[in-house]
Amino acid sequence: MAEIYFNGSQVTGTVYMNGTEMDSVIVNGTTVWENCPCTEGATLIDYSWSPGSNISNFISSYGGLGIYDTTPYFSQGGGSPDSRITFSLLPGYQVTYYHQDEYGTCSGTSCASCGGTHVIYVGSTVTGLQNAGLSPSGNGSSRFIVTCTCCD
Repeated sequence: MAEIYFNGSQVTGTVYMNGTEMDSVIVNGTTVWENCPCTEGATLIDYSWSPGSNISNFISSYGGLGIYDTTPYFSQGGGSPDSRITFSLLPGYQVTYYHQDEYGTCSGTSCASCGGTHVIYVGSTVTGLQNAGLSPSGNGSSRFIVTCTCCD
């Protein structure tokens, strides 16, 4: 997103027009500035799980956050092995860390695109996270972190 300046000063924080808080500035149909929905760099989700574990606690712990385009739901199973939870992040939120014991670690904004759909997987011997820069499933445990990146 481009920076926006008013009277020579960069616009940051909350912007008001005629007393109304603005979420974005659009010029000729193009969004030129958007208010970041959270503190940039803030960790919003830090979740880890092991093979054979029950992943239903992800929904109870993180399902109520207002960061989803699609609220987390079971796309297979109900939490125990051979279960999947699908969720879609809104723009501005991003998986910035993913570790899978067999395949290693991805960190930074190159792990996943801003927003996007991800699938948490647990099996009897494997775990994984789809669309996060590494193989979506491997032997051993997994962990991922979602942060506010204010990207679009």
